[in-house]
Amino acid sequence: MKPGSNNERYDLPRSFRQLLLQLARESRSDLKKIPHHPKRAIHALRTRMKKLSAIVNLVGLSIPARTRHAILASTKRLKNAFASQRDAQVAAEMGIACKPLTKSQATAPLYEETSRLAHLLQSVMLDGLTKKELCKAYVETYRTGRKHMKQCLADPDPTRLHAWRKPVKELYYQSLALHRAPGMTRRIRRARRLGRWLGKHHDWQLVLERQLAAGKRIQPKRERLRRRIFKLASKLYAVRPKKLSQKLK
Repeated sequence: MKPGSNNERYDLPRSFRQLLLQLARESRSDLKKIPHHPKRAIHALRTRMKKLSAIVNLVGLSIPARTRHAILASTKRLKNAFASQRDAQVAAEMGIACKPLTKSQATAPLYEETSRLAHLLQSVMLDGLTKKELCKAYVETYRTGRKHMKQCLADPDPTRLHAWRKPVKELYYQSLALHRAPGMTRRIRRARRLGRWLGKHHDWQLVLERQLAAGKRIQPKRERLRRRIFKLASKLYAVRPKKLSQKLK
């Protein structure tokens, strides 16, 4: 996700618009691959929709509210279309018996959804998008994740930890899009790792909920992982949002 080029006359609106349209086009390609490579294609589709929604939130001030909400709703429908298949894949990988699912396939309504998404994005011009707006939106994502971290430190409930993963992943995708800004290389690496660890913690929680007998085996590992999560998060969110804003400016 590297919008634009190193050209001095860097066109910010055009760059981010192309990025959004590219993600929408590739989602249709993901659907076509699902019957032949379900695991890989479903993962690609879900990841792409998370990226797209993160970028929409990054440039959101330049998109009319009604259009922005419609785009985010569309990405959510596509992301969740194969949620049960994804959960079954994770369960199978972790040795959990589950009800067999029907063969994954991309239906006509899903193709229509990708067309609707592309049409919505075609209408988005991002005129007037500035670095100041990007900075403001990025810092807000950072602030949200930092707030979730503090809540989880006070009460590391599995539901809270799982909810925290969303702003962490969003920070990762937005950091990729703003890779030229100061400090992004390290932030990208830490956000990616933290998101992966939070995802693993959630997967282990699913195992415990379905197989209580696995508690003795998984619980110690999950506690060690939780300590690693908070240690890494303390580095990722070490800077106060106000100071981060000043650095980015």
